[in-house]
Amino acid sequence: SDVYKRQDSNRSTIKTLLDSDTSVGIVVGGADEALNARPHTADLTLETRLGFVRIALEHGAALIPVYTFGENELFTPMWPNPPESLLRRTQDVLKQALGYSLPIVLPGNIMAHQELHTVVGRPLLVPQIDEPTLEEVLHWHQQYVGRLQELFDK
Repeated sequence: SDVYKRQDSNRSTIKTLLDSDTSVGIVVGGADEALNARPHTADLTLETRLGFVRIALEHGAALIPVYTFGENELFTPMWPNPPESLLRRTQDVLKQALGYSLPIVLPGNIMAHQELHTVVGRPLLVPQIDEPTLEEVLHWHQQYVGRLQELFDK
């Protein structure tokens, strides 16, 4: 079954899926967020990610915030990779070339059976706007971030 089929997350593919009434789940932070993941942190790469909101507005597709608690405890980075480090610069080059990131990690709590808790927030119903302005995109992005924050605050 293709119900949970992994697709490329480019704009064209997402629009085609939405046009065919297929629900789409997007890991908004993607490869950049994976490179910043550390145990006991929740640093999201969200502030500059506006494309998913723009596409949702163009299609009138609801935005549903989802977060999994405990994910960052699954792995422990082998070495620190702050943004200006040689390791991080190498990871960024490889990310550009391959299209995905290569975090260098040790199994953390996988061996200890780390529990994961996925929470699904209230859907954010957005209007359908053929050509949303930046102001409209920013407004609905802020609303989405607020809904995501609600998940943390519960």
